[in-house]
Amino acid sequence: MLLAARWLLTGVTPPIEQGAILIEDGIIRDIGTRQWFAKKDISEVIDLGETILVPGLVNAHAHLEHSALKSPQPPGGQRGISFTAWVRTLQEKSSQISPSENEKAIKYAIDELIRGGTTTLVDHRSPDCPPIETPFREMLFLELIGPSKSKAEESRRNGLKWLEENDDPERPCHLTPHSLYSVHPDILQEAFSAGTTLSLHLLESDEEEQFFRSRQGPLFELVRSRGGSPLRAESPVAWIEEHRSNDTNILLIHGNYLKEDEIRRLKGQNAFVIHCPGSHRFFGPRAFPYESYIRCGIRIGLGTDSLASNESLNMLRQMKLMKETTHLGEEDILRMATLNGAMAIGVENEIGTLEVGKKADIVGVPLLNQKVDPYEALLLPDQVSFSMVRGRVIFCTHP
Repeated sequence: MLLAARWLLTGVTPPIEQGAILIEDGIIRDIGTRQWFAKKDISEVIDLGETILVPGLVNAHAHLEHSALKSPQPPGGQRGISFTAWVRTLQEKSSQISPSENEKAIKYAIDELIRGGTTTLVDHRSPDCPPIETPFREMLFLELIGPSKSKAEESRRNGLKWLEENDDPERPCHLTPHSLYSVHPDILQEAFSAGTTLSLHLLESDEEEQFFRSRQGPLFELVRSRGGSPLRAESPVAWIEEHRSNDTNILLIHGNYLKEDEIRRLKGQNAFVIHCPGSHRFFGPRAFPYESYIRCGIRIGLGTDSLASNESLNMLRQMKLMKETTHLGEEDILRMATLNGAMAIGVENEIGTLEVGKKADIVGVPLLNQKVDPYEALLLPDQVSFSMVRGRVIFCTHP
């Protein structure tokens, strides 16, 4: 199969105008111009015309399980919302949703993810979540939650059982603590010494900062009421530094309230920060400290979080929000949504850029303005027009 388009943004070369990609058995076999491939005998050609082809987008943090918990309030209407009140409301509402409502919401969410350009989904689920089938390349994280030791042990047992019953080499899965405040310290320590990949919510809100910095506030009281206690460490990052195995890779989700010296300490700890621009705006905290992360050499990936805290699961929308709230260029933002996310989950040799030998995970974005730079044009549309995972087309609006 030959996939042709007006522009190719490979992530490793300058933009290729009138480019094409040769795909065989789900693998990229060659990349060049239409003129180059015109000399070859290729039977199947998909010409996407005025389209920009880019690596498939890596949604490095999502919760499909919470798709039915979408807030009815308009964007921005939640500014200043109490994080702990939101957690309580989420827990109450989740118990009232029927299986059919949940299934319908998840189908809608998957469709939104496809149209928003996601080809790789890093999804976070509870161990008792029913199986969810998606068309994406996936990495799953089963979240351990339990402030008390008995609840944390129960969560771990359920997670291990899930792993035994759902072993799938095409969909790697890891047990991970949800956060440092929601899991008993003993179980936390075991998880961090296991030498695996963890995905951890960290300092998402000002109330979580209160929890760790001053051991007070609404979140502290909620955790204490459920048998939990704060970690014994000068800071969350200091605790991670002390307890993680050298083989443990960490995706730190949010990281909105980390201090500069803590960010500096993350360097060399196999840590990536995953920023969720729409979710960040939902809670309206301080500005995301992206400049500090970049300055300290910490790579940033992008995610959507869930519909419980984001108006949309559209990754193109997250990239636009990143552009609106930072001084970063479109090329840097595309890298965050592709290669950085792939590196965070250890699959950068397979996806994240368009290169010969890599898997054919590719999305096409309609070219709405031919007079601007293709990177600039990339963020103009609201959704993709083409999507492919492992060489299989999962979405296409072209005839």
